[in-house]
Parts: sequence; structure tokens; C-alpha cells
Amino acid sequence: MQKELQKRILLEYLPMSLTFIGIVTCAIIFKQAFIKTLPVCFSLIIGLLTSRANRIAFLFGATNCLIYIVGYYMEGVYGSMISAGFSAVVQTATFFSWKKKAYKQATEFRVLRGKNRIILALALICAWGIASFILFNASGKEYILDGLILILGFALPVMQMFALIDALPLNIISVGLSLIMWLRIIVLDGVIANTTYLISVTYSLYMTIRMAKKWIALYKEQQSIKENTENSLPL
Repeated sequence: MQKELQKRILLEYLPMSLTFIGIVTCAIIFKQAFIKTLPVCFSLIIGLLTSRANRIAFLFGATNCLIYIVGYYMEGVYGSMISAGFSAVVQTATFFSWKKKAYKQATEFRVLRGKNRIILALALICAWGIASFILFNASGKEYILDGLILILGFALPVMQMFALIDALPLNIISVGLSLIMWLRIIVLDGVIANTTYLISVTYSLYMTIRMAKKWIALYKEQQSIKENTENSLPL
């Protein structure tokens, strides 16, 4: 029990605390608007719950998305703004979907098979091209990166709602792209105050990787239980 607590402090609470301090410090120094800082801080708790595959994270996430919409609008990243609104709706639905098929604090996980993965990949690529073209004509910032984030912002919440393990690598890619996008915005636009977003996304990437490990562990556990149950059935 003591070792488990020490592990959580080192791998969960310490990174979250350091990230919070960094965000608040940057927000004060660069006088960032409160409406921009609030959702970034709130997302730290959501990241912690998500890394544990706790379905309550989706209710918190839906609320936070509503706040993020304002921040994204102020920064002119319209793709991220739209995906945040969509995510708010889907995350609410995800909580009830996971609760319906509850497994511990999470749910029953599944994977896509064969041609379904190919269809998904092709659909994402085509949608990315369309989204980038639309954002370019809307004079959006970072329209290529923002376009991909937009598409993943639509696809990932739906995949998570159905508890698909296939969402994991795409989730990591999405957060990684967000990290690149905010870094470019800070460097190219010279808006140093957005460092709070950069710190938050870095933390989110770390927690997303931890979430992937948790989902996979639970999926293997569920498959093992399923196999044992099938083997125990009389012939």
C-alpha cells in the first residue's frame, strides 16, 4: 500500500503539481486572461482521471470543453474550437455509455478488425484534406495542423465512446500535434502568454501515454477473464 502511494505521488501528483505551478506562474507573469487559464488548470484533474481510465473524467471533460471554446475562439484556431464543442457533447454521451457497460471504474474495451481499420484510415485522410482546405479559406492559423486536430477531434471522442483500443495511437498523435501547433503559435506569433497551453499539452501528452498503458492493461485483463470463462464452460 505504501509503495503504491509513493508511486502515485511520483508519477501522478508530482507532475500535476509542477504543471499547475508552471501554468499559474506563466499566467501571472504574462498576464494571461483568466478565461484562458481556467480550463488549462481544470484539464490537469481530467488528465489524471483519464490516465486511470475513470469514466468520471468524461463529465469533467465535457464541462471543460465549453470553457476551452472561448479560449480557442480568442486565439483564432477555429478547428480546435469546433472540435471542442463536438467533444463536449460526445464526452457526455461517453460517460453514460461507459457506465452502461461498466468494468471497475472504466468499461469493456474493444478493437477494430481487418478492413474496418483501413476504412477508418482512408476516411481520416480524406476528411483531413477537406478540413484543411476549409480552414485555409477561413484564414485560420496553422490550418494544416489545425485541420488534422479538427478531424481527430471528431473521430477520437466517438472512438472513445465505443471504447476502441484503436483510439490510443491516434490520441497520442493528436496531443503531439497540439504540442507542435502551440509551439509554432508561440514562436511565430510571439504570444508568450500561450506558454500555459504549451505546458498543459506537454502534461497531457504524458498522461495520454499513461492512459494508453491503462487501457491496454484493462483490455488484456478483460480478454483473460473472457477466455477463462469460455474454457470453464461445459462441452
